[in-house]
Amino acid sequence: MKQTLLITSGNGPAECEMVVSKVLHHLTRDCEKAGIKTTVLEVVAGAYDEGAKSIMLELDGKNLDLFLKPWCGTIKWSGQSPYRPKHRRKNWFVGVFALADEKRLGELRDSDLTVTTKKASGPGGQHVNKTESCVRMTHKPTGVFVEVQSHRSQHMNRKLAKLKLMLELDDSEQRRQQSNRKITWKRHHQLERGNPVRVLT
Repeated sequence: MKQTLLITSGNGPAECEMVVSKVLHHLTRDCEKAGIKTTVLEVVAGAYDEGAKSIMLELDGKNLDLFLKPWCGTIKWSGQSPYRPKHRRKNWFVGVFALADEKRLGELRDSDLTVTTKKASGPGGQHVNKTESCVRMTHKPTGVFVEVQSHRSQHMNRKLAKLKLMLELDDSEQRRQQSNRKITWKRHHQLERGNPVRVLT
């Protein structure tokens, strides 16, 4: 069984980014003890080298639901800020979220996807521009698309693109449902006390 996790500092400061890396260290250590393989899919760099705004990783092993139960949610680290020694705050919070498993990713049919590749841009040395590792994946029924160039491997970028596309579609569906709820609520206030379209007796 495979499960994808997101460790995120949210909108937290550099201290929270440091805690993201701490969580990754402790989580991977526990995974190793439990015989669970971990693969880092993406790292969004933080303000300092020892931290990260977010880390996405894949877990592969048995009984993942049980293993992740004490990990998913809000994680608190208590300690003095290494960046602001005189800062009064001592508690720093990050989030750990289960994103998708193989079954969910299987809901994205290949026939509904358009995948194009191109040479990656930005930092990464000469290798970045030699191979078409950047992947753009579009969900044809909705027009939602993502573009990924986190890895030198096109295969890994395809895998990450599919995961991110699933997240985008989930977010889009949530926004649609929220919009529908707002429209329904507004209709409560559109009731006119005259001009009936039908009169019942």
